[in-house]
This record gives sequence, C-alpha cells and structure tokens, in this order.
Amino acid sequence: MKVVDVLSSRAFCDGEQIISQGDLADCFYIVESGQVRITMKRTRTKKDQEDVDIATCSRGQYFGELALVTNKPRAASAYAVGSVKCLGTAFTTPYVLFDFLFQSMT
Repeated sequence: MKVVDVLSSRAFCDGEQIISQGDLADCFYIVESGQVRITMKRTRTKKDQEDVDIATCSRGQYFGELALVTNKPRAASAYAVGSVKCLGTAFTTPYVLFDFLFQSMT
C-alpha cells in the first residue's frame, strides 16, 4: 500500500466547515492549496460562546490528526479561507494509521 492509496482530494468553498469541534474523527487532512482557519469555542457563560482563532494551516500542513491519535472528539473546528483543496485520509482508526506508517518504514 502506498500513501496515494489512502488519500483523496476534496475541495471546500470560502467559509465552509471542514471539521467540527466535538465530532468523532474519521480522517485527517493535508492542505493541498489555500488556507484553513482552526478555531476553538471559548465559553464565558453557558449562553455566551465565541470562536477563537488558534491557528492557520497552509499548503503542506495538516490538521485533524489529534482526534485520531487520542480517540477523543475533535478539539477544534476548521474552516476554509477562500477556495481550499485538501487531501483527506481514509484512515478510520488510529490503529490503521499506525499500522500503515509502521509498514511504510520497514
């Protein structure tokens, strides 16, 4: 199996949500072109939540891997800034990802 066997390209429009904080993870993304804004909800009161920008990812950078590694819900949301293309993985569990990476190194 090669890396290209587990990646698929996906396009996102300006402002489109790519991943959502609190969702279960089924893949992670590598930015192919454009920029992705990463945000987290900050709670001041139960009714008052705001999105706080925590990072911006550009070509070659990746996001969404933490939830796969920790097997916990997504810690942040990601939104397209302008037109964005990402490569998404087909890994559904961290064990498949780690097995693939281990086999690639041996």
